[in-house]
Amino acid sequence: MPRCSIVIPAYNSAPTIDCAIQSARRQTERDVEILVVDDASTDSTGEAISRRAAQDPRVVALHNVSNGGKSVAMNRAHAVAKGDWIGVLDADDAWLPDRAGRLIDAAEAAGADGVADNQLKVDPFARTRQGRLFDLSGERLTLDLPAYLGSIDRKVDFGTLKPIVRRDFLERTRIAYDETQRFSQDFSFMLELLLEGARVLVVNEALYLYTLPFSARRRKWTATGAGAWRHDFASALRSTERYLHDPRVLRQPQIELLLRRRAALLRKSGVWDEVKRRRFERGAPVALVYLLLHPPALRIVGERLLRGRFIA
Repeated sequence: MPRCSIVIPAYNSAPTIDCAIQSARRQTERDVEILVVDDASTDSTGEAISRRAAQDPRVVALHNVSNGGKSVAMNRAHAVAKGDWIGVLDADDAWLPDRAGRLIDAAEAAGADGVADNQLKVDPFARTRQGRLFDLSGERLTLDLPAYLGSIDRKVDFGTLKPIVRRDFLERTRIAYDETQRFSQDFSFMLELLLEGARVLVVNEALYLYTLPFSARRRKWTATGAGAWRHDFASALRSTERYLHDPRVLRQPQIELLLRRRAALLRKSGVWDEVKRRRFERGAPVALVYLLLHPPALRIVGERLLRGRFIA
């Protein structure tokens, strides 16, 4: 069996999918399988995946008949993965060559069930690196629920971590992605890991290249970043609110409080996103009228401007 299964969910990712697959193929840990799921793309993504699968037996092409979203794609790949460890690589991102080996070595040495790292931000058009995504103190930390859920207060959302997880832990606990959720799926997956008692190690090395959805230099969204899924705060909110009825959460008042705080942030982020969309699609006067007709929205936007960003 391979040491690591690298899962790449892809939808209409023709400009970036080859780079993602190549970064997985170039891992210094050679004992990997690469499961690439084409989620019913309407561009040439599927053909690009099949070409790479024909060139390298480690690349396995999976083609969905209908588009189900990242969660559906991840669950399909997890069901057939053979690696001792399973990691996720988004189709517009990349792994540095030694990511799999270094993270799995660290996790096995620590007896961890999962491991994640810091990330390097990459401008989507200039392809320049913009520094690290997180401001972590120390070389590593063992992630627990209070630290994970409380990270948003420090303007660091650990929900964007890209973990590599022991396959036997996932099988034993039957953890899967929530297929009703189209936004913030990685947050819920990590939350499930921690609620089920996973020991998750986070190292401060940045071995994951995270492509920003918006280029500050060009003031332009990527095709992926502009997708409708990015605005689906409602599905993320529904998922968070379901946890507020989960016995595993109700037994821990501190965790319940932190989840309620996240739910409030999601509601506010949804409002802020609606204002931005109206301004972008229909102009500033339309956005201003929306704010004047919705006083709660005006208050939320004022808070955002005073205190900084909500969940991205």
